[in-house]
Amino acid sequence: MRTVARKIADWIHRLGDIWVEGQVTQINQRPGAATSFLTLRDPSAEVSLTLTCSSGLLRKQDPPLTDGSRVVVHGKPTFFVGRGTLSLRVDDIRAVGIGELLARIERLLQRGRIRSGISAVSGTVLVGLGASLAVTRA
Repeated sequence: MRTVARKIADWIHRLGDIWVEGQVTQINQRPGAATSFLTLRDPSAEVSLTLTCSSGLLRKQDPPLTDGSRVVVHGKPTFFVGRGTLSLRVDDIRAVGIGELLARIERLLQRGRIRSGISAVSGTVLVGLGASLAVTRA
């Protein structure tokens, strides 16, 4: 069994970095610990993967990650021979979805980095991003 597990680990360790999208279903972040653990689930299948990352990476997430957050993570697959488990060592986490987009717009509004207004003509919402302008229907 040990030989098979080592061969699997060798093959997985040769893989490059990957990006994976999913839904956070569990966050285990202990005070003072350098490493945190998360579970990432595929929302359209019964598949999940354990993620490990630095606790600092989790602390800098804005807005903070919660169970149910949709994310894209970047990391390297690792296989632990002793336990026979696959996990992903993550170095980047990015929230995705409409909730994240609205949270970003709200933060920019609060910081005064964008201006917003509603046009009297047909309820068009104008959001200015520096020299850019996004136009949507209200």
